[in-house]
Amino acid sequence: MQSEALFDDFLAGVVNLNATRITRLEDSIEAIKEAVLASGWEPVIEGWAPQGSWAHETIIRPQKGKGFDADLLVFVRPIAGWEAKDYINNLHGAMKLNGRYADRLHRYSHCITIDYAGERKIDIAPVIIGLHGGNGLHVCDRGTMSTPIEKCPTWPIEKGPT
Repeated sequence: MQSEALFDDFLAGVVNLNATRITRLEDSIEAIKEAVLASGWEPVIEGWAPQGSWAHETIIRPQKGKGFDADLLVFVRPIAGWEAKDYINNLHGAMKLNGRYADRLHRYSHCITIDYAGERKIDIAPVIIGLHGGNGLHVCDRGTMSTPIEKCPTWPIEKGPT
């Protein structure tokens, strides 16, 4: 039992994010959601879901002077005439108009990223619901159109939009 307590202390004190960083992450996520909703970005948003290590509660405390990252999926309905890259490009453009995020934004193949001065990065990745009819999910990619989410880890399929 003593070794279990020591291990728990090690996880809490060395490996896992501390409560302050988790609270900052959660506050940032809520602010980002509000900013996206207020941005005029066209797609109808059906929900949001954490992805990756954040979803699995396995974000590891970064080394001193380094940041951590968290992934946020935004589930949207398709827009006629849009390609996968349009969801990412237009989200980037809409958020670029927000003074709070304009200088922190980066655009990558499958997401936009907001960089919080080296402390953390939050990736926002659009996922299209029902791109080809039905309720299938497709992850946007600026280079390859979109990828059926079945080819990605299964957790988002099980979770779905919230």
